[in-house]
Amino acid sequence: KFGIGSPPQYFNMIFDTGSSNIFVTSTECTASTCLASGHNMFKTQESGTFTATQAELTVTYASGQVVGALGRDKITLGGLEIENGLFGRIVDETGSVFGEEFDGIVGCSSSSLADNEEVLFQKLEEQNYGQMSFVIRGQHNSGIVLGDDPSEFYQGEI
Repeated sequence: KFGIGSPPQYFNMIFDTGSSNIFVTSTECTASTCLASGHNMFKTQESGTFTATQAELTVTYASGQVVGALGRDKITLGGLEIENGLFGRIVDETGSVFGEEFDGIVGCSSSSLADNEEVLFQKLEEQNYGQMSFVIRGQHNSGIVLGDDPSEFYQGEI
């Protein structure tokens, strides 16, 4: 589960190895793609730990563009917690970036692709949460393993 806030608000996210930013649909977005899709939306007023920043970020994906107002809050990823994590609240969306199936995106690549100075998985490493592994077992049985050695998913030495 991917959550933001205190208490956590949960979202169905795309984990993307080709980007480094976190964006989640928010109640601040009035674009038709945000409103018509039935997305779970981040509500700033429902988190006791949310703080806004003055920064905004625009990112173009193959399926469209998002504009996000940056903020900080507790980010929950499975059983891991990152205090004061940076993310973008989608305030405008052009095209259907995430379709109806997903509420946002978690960039999993290095800071060299980031449009801001902070990358989620860099924060995980700073907090000694260990490694990140992707497990691919067909279209519907894939996943991401954080922290532990996923030895049950491979044979031999890595």
